[in-house]
Amino acid sequence: MKKIIITIGFFISLYIVRGQVDINPKDYHFGELPTTTEAEDLQFKDYQSATLKHRYLLYFHLTKTEAQLWELKHIAYKVYTQEGVSKLNSINFSDIDITSFKQFEARVIRNNEIIHEYNQNHFVKITNQEEEEEEESLATYEIKLPDLAVGDIVEFYGIRIRPELNEMETYYLHGDVPSKDIDYTIIMPDHLKPHVQLYNSEYPVIDSIVTHLDLRYTTIHIPFLPAIPNEPFAHPDKYLARVEYNLAYNYSYGNQRVNTTKYFVNNFYELSKLSDPTLTKIVKKELIKQLKINKKDPLEQQLRTIETLLKRELYGVNKIIQLKIYSYILDHFKINYEIVLTTDKTKKTFDKNFNGFNFYKEILFYFPEIDQYIAPEYFALRLGLTPAVLTGNEALFCKKAKIGKTELFTYYFGTIPVPKKTTTIDNIVLSLDFSSDLKTLYGKIKRETSGYLVSFIQANYDYFEIEDREQLVEELMTLSSDGSLISDETFTHTSPQDIGVHPLIGEGSISNSSWVRMEGDDLIISVGEMIGKQGKIESKQSRVLPVERNYLSSYRRSISIAIPQGYRVDDLAQYQVEIYDNDDPQKAKAAFTAHFKVENDVLKVECIEYYDQLYYDIEAYPLIERVVNGAADFNQLKVRLVKK
Repeated sequence: MKKIIITIGFFISLYIVRGQVDINPKDYHFGELPTTTEAEDLQFKDYQSATLKHRYLLYFHLTKTEAQLWELKHIAYKVYTQEGVSKLNSINFSDIDITSFKQFEARVIRNNEIIHEYNQNHFVKITNQEEEEEEESLATYEIKLPDLAVGDIVEFYGIRIRPELNEMETYYLHGDVPSKDIDYTIIMPDHLKPHVQLYNSEYPVIDSIVTHLDLRYTTIHIPFLPAIPNEPFAHPDKYLARVEYNLAYNYSYGNQRVNTTKYFVNNFYELSKLSDPTLTKIVKKELIKQLKINKKDPLEQQLRTIETLLKRELYGVNKIIQLKIYSYILDHFKINYEIVLTTDKTKKTFDKNFNGFNFYKEILFYFPEIDQYIAPEYFALRLGLTPAVLTGNEALFCKKAKIGKTELFTYYFGTIPVPKKTTTIDNIVLSLDFSSDLKTLYGKIKRETSGYLVSFIQANYDYFEIEDREQLVEELMTLSSDGSLISDETFTHTSPQDIGVHPLIGEGSISNSSWVRMEGDDLIISVGEMIGKQGKIESKQSRVLPVERNYLSSYRRSISIAIPQGYRVDDLAQYQVEIYDNDDPQKAKAAFTAHFKVENDVLKVECIEYYDQLYYDIEAYPLIERVVNGAADFNQLKVRLVKK
């Protein structure tokens, strides 16, 4: 039955697409008003909106004199909540040449009647006064929908000529709302053939040649896709239904596949080389001349010197230009490296079996002798601190080789390692005493933080204004408590050279009157708040996505509170906490523990938390949930000091 439905869907979409894009774009029209059934409204009512139609089409229009890529997007959605009204009350196109539109129409439908109609003349350019003047050709445009209401349907389509004949593309078919009637179609002259692959959904890619038109239709039709929830500790985008395509064959030049991984690597060597004489001269004069590299220094020190200069001088430069300059300078100093290409794992999982270059978007330099990476585009990271969105990901490793006098890349697939949990730490030492009136706790705080938690601060500290430094005190030293007053604060290890080498250390004096209160003759101390605010995983519905943390990390909080004379701690045993993601603590990959003891009239709390595993599937979700939420619950813990 399913095959019959899919086949019927294909022929319906084939009938439609024949008129969607042609020499005369006015051949495409809206068609019937989109509607929903009562059952669908009941199903969609808790979402901001639901997509009723999503049609995307690419038409490669080739003639003897020109080559054009036409694009059609046709979307209809129904608004179900007031929040949806606020979010969806405009139609936006970003970074686009508005003159590329050959046809655009939009309409708002209420109670099966059209109440508003729009065309491309209604677009208004959005300007940002804080940014530089935008190019006239590329800008952001919008059409406001002023009186949009819950229950309205917004429908629009646009036909435009793309500026380039893209030979590859990634396209997401749905999002965080339910979607129905989805069509993805590529129309090519029949001597061209794309490779189209659908991810996160199982529907056939139907390839058909319409002989009398000399056209090839490659189509996917999906009747319905449920929403992908935006759950905490997850990467929802990577689970969206997604199409990857590249131009696989051009039969006019034979039957060999084009745009393969091997073809890409063969050409990538030349792409990575700095060949422009003017730019080469600038690199030699302005960059290499500044680098005082001692070949006797450890390789890590040499690389840190190079990276510090280039991250400062090349900030904001195009990634390919950065690739060329890094390669040239590393070659100049005869440093062995490999170039690594991968994807942002929060957007899509790297697929080494896709025979093309769709997944080679992120660039790293790998140094085998020290097993470390440099990420040129990531200004706030340094050697040894690989971007978290790339770690644990598979990747293409391009290694230099020489055959006779010919230099080239060979390649292999590998995995980018995940930095250890000790790379990213957050340790707090808090020593407190009571004021004479027992209404305030005061003392010293020292916070030591490293890795991904503070790399941005260390990279930008020298550029911070007074307000930025005040915010730093607020975020790092007050422990997220409104009642904390900080004075005499100092920060050390605040330069880019400290990233991944030394932790940022903040020290100061602290006082807080909200951490203690009287209850009869007893003192109640909010010890749980002293570790800083902990995030909680809220589960209003059954979890859909697996847990994926961005990086491994570990935390230690050492708290000492002098007990006032005449008081003692109520039953210490009731405060002890031990929570693990495994029934056997020796095998735990995540834990939260808090141990209490009294020594020489001082209450000592040692709180340890760590996360040594990035991924937990749905079945294991309760295991990591109990650790994360156990840490969050600890924020509420209060210790009672009773009068002797």
